[in-house]
Amino acid sequence: MAATKKAASKKAATKKATSKKAATKKVASKKAASKKVATKKAASKKAATKKVASKKAATKKVAKKKVASKKTASKKKTSKKGTDPCWDGYERVGTKKKAGKTVPNCVPEK
Repeated sequence: MAATKKAASKKAATKKATSKKAATKKVASKKAASKKVATKKAASKKAATKKVASKKAATKKVAKKKVASKKTASKKKTSKKGTDPCWDGYERVGTKKKAGKTVPNCVPEK
């Protein structure tokens, strides 16, 4: 009878040990899963910041190109010395404001 009690207690002890191991494995797997989720979130945040930074850089480049094109356009207009900006049959008589910009005032020749 003592032998059966010992065998039963050994079985119970092994069941407890295996259940503890299983519980620790579950906890470990949950921790690992939460770490994976955290790393995925961090990676997505990094990707989002990279996208925002690239969009900002792209808009800056476009703005620089627009400013540069305006500068070159104004240089081209002023660099044409001796040419009349008015049509044939019109002469330039000073400048005027048109839509907030200064443009040559071309009037018909007399």
